[in-house]
Amino acid sequence: MSIGLLILYVLSVLVTGLLALTSLAHTKIFHSLKNAQQLAIISSIVTEYSVYILSSKLMMLYEMDSSYFDSTIMTIIYRLDIIIILSFWAFFLQSVFSRHPIYESTKFMRNETSTIPPSIFTISFWFRFNNPFWEARNILFQDNILYATEQEVLEASKSSPRAKTQLSLDIHQHPSFPRNRPVVIYIHGGNWKEGSKEERPPLVSYLTLKKYVVVSINHRLAPFVDINEQLIDVKRAIRWVRQNIHKFGGDPSFIAICGGSSGGHLATMAAFTQNEKRYQPGFEDVDTSIQACISLGGYFDLTHSWGYKFDQSFKKSVAKSEDMEVSRRFSPTWILKEAEANKTRVAATEEDKLGPVFPPMMVIHGKNDSLAPIKHVRDFKKEFAIAARKGCHITLIELPSANHYFYRWSSPRSHTLAYGIEPFIRSFYDKHQEAIKSQ
Repeated sequence: MSIGLLILYVLSVLVTGLLALTSLAHTKIFHSLKNAQQLAIISSIVTEYSVYILSSKLMMLYEMDSSYFDSTIMTIIYRLDIIIILSFWAFFLQSVFSRHPIYESTKFMRNETSTIPPSIFTISFWFRFNNPFWEARNILFQDNILYATEQEVLEASKSSPRAKTQLSLDIHQHPSFPRNRPVVIYIHGGNWKEGSKEERPPLVSYLTLKKYVVVSINHRLAPFVDINEQLIDVKRAIRWVRQNIHKFGGDPSFIAICGGSSGGHLATMAAFTQNEKRYQPGFEDVDTSIQACISLGGYFDLTHSWGYKFDQSFKKSVAKSEDMEVSRRFSPTWILKEAEANKTRVAATEEDKLGPVFPPMMVIHGKNDSLAPIKHVRDFKKEFAIAARKGCHITLIELPSANHYFYRWSSPRSHTLAYGIEPFIRSFYDKHQEAIKSQ
């Protein structure tokens, strides 16, 4: 009996068991921990790449001799390991079969140009979908384009030392140089405090290969600036895109905005505050309207109203205010609640009674999200249905076992969601084009 192999096996059971528990941990447990963000990253990696952990465990079991499990304690450890293996197998299957809720939610948006993800039995699945190092080739790339004016950069540099880098964007184009194509702005995640436009999930590559013009943007980060300034940066990027994207083959009349985690929050805020002058200092008359919005694991309620204690560091370093009104002002759910209240006021105008007009929304969220629980996303959808004007569209797709960063890396689930987002954008772009032609 090899003592070294036995010790290694026991350690692997303990480590993988902890990883499995971390991936199943309840949101309340995560929010009570200091390193909730880091644990969410670990949990997301475990659930998205469970097949690799599963493979390593099976290989180790193959190397083990049956005599290793003669003792009572080793029999217990072995049985525990079987449960852990089944857990990782379940994670993998749920990742693969995320295609079903995505397909069912978007089937009415599909047409003859829509594609479906490759089967698990294909080479493409294993070498592309299940390859964490996959990157698309043959994509044209224009990087580090400044979207702010010189004066804005000078002002921003007073508070943020990397303002020039952070007020920039990258453009992804198809090599065939298509013209007048829909535009998608992508905002990175990072808890409003970190991250950059270098975050390029498979969605960015997939949309580019489908001949969309994709713009990845930076914005200034906390604690150097507050969330108000970050939203202003997003509006500046929209301004630049609307005024310049035609030079890169984009249609400036149709801009979809998408983001993950805190980027999903900023994308939703941009969609819910389009053309609001208080977020457009110095460019109040520029059209910052959004034609479609996609949130991937985004935040919708930054208050405590959904039953969990939101990270106190948000108030201190991102909102830079203990005032609950600030948290509400930057909570899309509370914007909807306010719109709902306006509809029922005695002095409400006919316009108020109709409700606000919001762009079509797609929300994709993990059921096991440990930072932004699925409950507050369901509440958001409910409020949207009540407050938004009749005809405003929202699609919510809930992904089994997915944690917060399910969209971020090359994995079966992150690739598959792109196959649902593209028909969503294209269907509303087609309607947009029809509306223009009918005018």
